[in-house]
Amino acid sequence: MEWSDSADIESFARRGRRREGVSGTRIEEGSGHARLNTDKMQAVPPKVKIEKPEEQETFENKERHFEFCGHQLQITQHLKTLGIPAVVWPSGVALCRYFDKVRMDFSGKKIIELGSGTGLVGILATLLGGEVTLTDLPEVLHQVEDNVLKNVPSALGQRAQVCALEWGRDEGKFPSDYDVVLGSDLIYHPRHFQSLIDTLLHVSSPHTIIYLSSNVSAIMGGLGFHQEIVPKYFNSEILDEITAKEIRIFKLTKKYNAN
Repeated sequence: MEWSDSADIESFARRGRRREGVSGTRIEEGSGHARLNTDKMQAVPPKVKIEKPEEQETFENKERHFEFCGHQLQITQHLKTLGIPAVVWPSGVALCRYFDKVRMDFSGKKIIELGSGTGLVGILATLLGGEVTLTDLPEVLHQVEDNVLKNVPSALGQRAQVCALEWGRDEGKFPSDYDVVLGSDLIYHPRHFQSLIDTLLHVSSPHTIIYLSSNVSAIMGGLGFHQEIVPKYFNSEILDEITAKEIRIFKLTKKYNAN
């Protein structure tokens, strides 16, 4: 896939952001939770900003190389077949950098990652000792599996499981006792907010730690999600922030009365 200029990239991102079920799914009625009123919440697809060459999140490159916590990762982006879910977004990179900064150790932790995409965050969590279930829509799983095989040594392969999970629909197939829930770049349109909340509520207990790395620009809806919706169900604190990219890393814990 070749891009002639930034307008091509912006058009690609806009089309992908409008797709149903890129990382979430439609809102299901009758889940038993209070429904979110998102009628007045608007999300406009963001412009893709061309960054400095050394920091650029490119669409052209299939292979991305990273080093976090002493682990070198090679991530393949299946851009031609998947489009937007194949992009390594800055929020995911920011979460990995945070784990590196705090020297995170997930040894013995039961972890689920929502909207894995390329699998970058979940793979790092596996290498940091976690028992990780990486999830996304069925059509994205081949990309996740490919990157798991490339980056997780065979001796550790049993610690990384790849499963389909459509928010608001499939979460009942998964346990509710995860120690850690991971998610990056999950907030991009109000129509997915309720299904994401339903899924987070199901896979967590009051003892679960949820790490969300989100773009909180107003046009993405992230600010409203974290300021207005999340506090109804979760305790929340900001762990880190990249102001220039409008990215914040949140730590959430489920409220005891949240249902």
